Amino acid sequence: MLFVMLFAKTSYAAIDANEIISMTNKNRVENNLSSLTTSNKLTDAAQQKANDMIKNNYWSHNSPAGVTPWFWIKKTGYKYSAAGENLAQGFSSSTDVMMAWKKSPSHNQNLVANNFCQIGVAVANGEINGKKTTVVVQMMACPKKSIGSIIEDAKKYILG
Repeated sequence: MLFVMLFAKTSYAAIDANEIISMTNKNRVENNLSSLTTSNKLTDAAQQKANDMIKNNYWSHNSPAGVTPWFWIKKTGYKYSAAGENLAQGFSSSTDVMMAWKKSPSHNQNLVANNFCQIGVAVANGEINGKKTTVVVQMMACPKKSIGSIIEDAKKYILG
């Protein structure tokens, strides 16, 4: 499980979650990886995390109460085999967020991880530490396969 964050100047911005998803997928295709599909559960988890950071005045992957990013994913009922989180704060555009994530080795590692197949992104405006800011939460994961689907995959492989 990977999580990384970046921050820049502080002010509200017009960052669009769908643009972030589109740019993430464009970056993945450019790196010979498959696009991620949008997950309503991951989007919900990302929004809950963004709201929690603003409500409880913190900027971190883990809340002051010790709540991890994985709590928000599990809270939606999403069962994952792999998950990652990227955070950004204070950027002025979706392009600026993506450029920063791509330049950061740890963020980019999440963007091009081949064990992720779904994505959810949330954007929230509010105050953290007394400064107006725009928070971006990107969660990527792949659902855990059930025993039944593993058996079906094995049958397809064996039987051709």
